[in-house]
Amino acid sequence: MSENIKKLLDRMKRKMLDEAESVYWTPTKPGEYVWGILEEVVEDVFQTQSGEEIAIKVAKLRDPATGKVAAVRIMHKSLQSLWDMYNPKPGDLVLIKLVKNVYDNTEEDEEPRLRYRVFGMSIRRKESIENIIPVASLIKKRHEEHIQEAEQTQTMEKHEEEEEKEEEIIEEEEETGESEEEMHEDAGVDPNEAKRLAQYTITMLRDFFDKVTVDDMIDFAGTLGLTPSKKLIDKALEYLKKIKNVKVEDDVVRLSS
Repeated sequence: MSENIKKLLDRMKRKMLDEAESVYWTPTKPGEYVWGILEEVVEDVFQTQSGEEIAIKVAKLRDPATGKVAAVRIMHKSLQSLWDMYNPKPGDLVLIKLVKNVYDNTEEDEEPRLRYRVFGMSIRRKESIENIIPVASLIKKRHEEHIQEAEQTQTMEKHEEEEEKEEEIIEEEEETGESEEEMHEDAGVDPNEAKRLAQYTITMLRDFFDKVTVDDMIDFAGTLGLTPSKKLIDKALEYLKKIKNVKVEDDVVRLSS
């Protein structure tokens, strides 16, 4: 296995370990809260202490700052009432807070028994945050298209759509025409190979790299089965410079914020 593949697998493992920290939100102290973009609401079965199984809603909230997903069980009466009142939709920004715990009166030498919990809730509709949190638009698009596949599949589909758009941008730039001098300088470079390398570089930036250097692009070319050359790298960098959300400085490629 090549060092480049090992490096990619290591980055993927670290990313998956980070994603695996996403768990059910289980608050215990008043003041604790969870917030995030509502991705979806699913049905689940919860078993009570008495052994009874009840159907509940589970809301998946993605933190807009960290990207981690928290699953929130909508099962306490106060939270159920707030959820029904606000009726949040996929793409809305939702914040849920444990306001207080109410206990039964007990003897001094007994452990207090939790009677019920009081929750608070606030939301911002997706229309009001789309310009602030781009992921809201993505979730809205997914919801409208009824995409129900696993998160990895959704990510791959998103990459394919964006790569198609980037390819269209590159082709539009090519259609504007090159001078005879530019065409002469590009002799010996297959434009399709340079385009593949540029698009692969963008994919690596999205999933694994904060920045990509020329040396990285040489490795990428080998992974794609291309013959690395200065002309191939230079042509791929030219394509990347034409893409709006890509920044190329001193032969270092980054995604612009």
